[in-house]
Amino acid sequence: MQNYKMKRKPIHTYDIDRQPIVLIPLGGKCVSGQFAKLLEEDYNDLLSKGYSPNWCVNEDGSGRNQYVTLYCRITRTQTTISRLIIEPTKRQVIRYYDGNSLNLRRDNLYLEDRKKHIQKVLGKHND
Repeated sequence: MQNYKMKRKPIHTYDIDRQPIVLIPLGGKCVSGQFAKLLEEDYNDLLSKGYSPNWCVNEDGSGRNQYVTLYCRITRTQTTISRLIIEPTKRQVIRYYDGNSLNLRRDNLYLEDRKKHIQKVLGKHND
């Protein structure tokens, strides 16, 4: 397990449906007081696996999509939190039921076939 110095203190609270959640203050260039939200169980699972509690927001380059990431010392790369929570295959993309990529509650995440997703996105831009 890695030992990380926590840079920003998470907030443990309850969501509107009374599920225990953690609000993670985010770092990064495009962030101003934003928090990621996930179930407390998933947060504790990530920490127990040795992942950093210091998360940030990255953009995909288009300016439309933000992703919550952490630095993984094992792979020495930025790793997307949503991928750690639901572990998609390479043929799948992660989508958000409410459209909010900062809402990392497991019940807000779903998988979509990568080819179908690309066709859907390209179809929207060709209209």
